[in-house]
Amino acid sequence: MPPSLGQYAGEHTKAWAAKIASYDGFIFVTPEYNHSTSAVLKNAIDYLYGEWNNKAAAFVSYGSLGGARATSRCGSGNSARSTSS
Repeated sequence: MPPSLGQYAGEHTKAWAAKIASYDGFIFVTPEYNHSTSAVLKNAIDYLYGEWNNKAAAFVSYGSLGGARATSRCGSGNSARSTSS
């Protein structure tokens, strides 16, 4: 079943969904890896759907080009911006 239905089968997924649902917002810190973010972070975000809706999120990344490519792939529709120092 797609995550958008919210009918999770695994106990680990139900626990992850409950944990994410309990927060008001998130700050993700991720390295740029192979012109993207890590597969672990992408999978953790993609595994749920409704629990992320209507919550604030910030993405902080580092790497080549200030990590811009990592933050641009962390979620569809995000307005992540990168600044290099």
